[in-house]
Amino acid sequence: GTFAGENAVSILLSDQKEGSLCQISKCDLFYRPSDQRLTEFIHESGNIDAVVLGNNGSLSNDTEYERLHQLLCPDAQKIYYKQLFGESYTMSSMGIYVGAKILESGILPDHLTFGQSKKRRISRILVINHFNSPDYSLTLLQK
Repeated sequence: GTFAGENAVSILLSDQKEGSLCQISKCDLFYRPSDQRLTEFIHESGNIDAVVLGNNGSLSNDTEYERLHQLLCPDAQKIYYKQLFGESYTMSSMGIYVGAKILESGILPDHLTFGQSKKRRISRILVINHFNSPDYSLTLLQK
């Protein structure tokens, strides 16, 4: 298991494209969603190039992330970030930050993929978050 620490994150949102890291094109929060509702989100969203997963070393947590990856976008590049930042109740904002920086720079560092082969071009990233499985968020980022 894991224990949640504390952190604070600040993200500035704007309706101006110039100077932005990326666009949050879609975001939804779910409480005990059916697999059908989650897949509807994906079908409404279009192609997903990569998915940011919150694997943290907890077997039940990581199993659910892998299940969601297979259910929602099995061909998408997997990106991991909690090995760098740890676990906290606001950690999904760090996942959004990681996705935004990848879209801005066009670089996917090896330490975020655990040595998987990488896609050449990533322009749409899905950030998946869940907490003890009943609460889920899906955030779609694009260049």
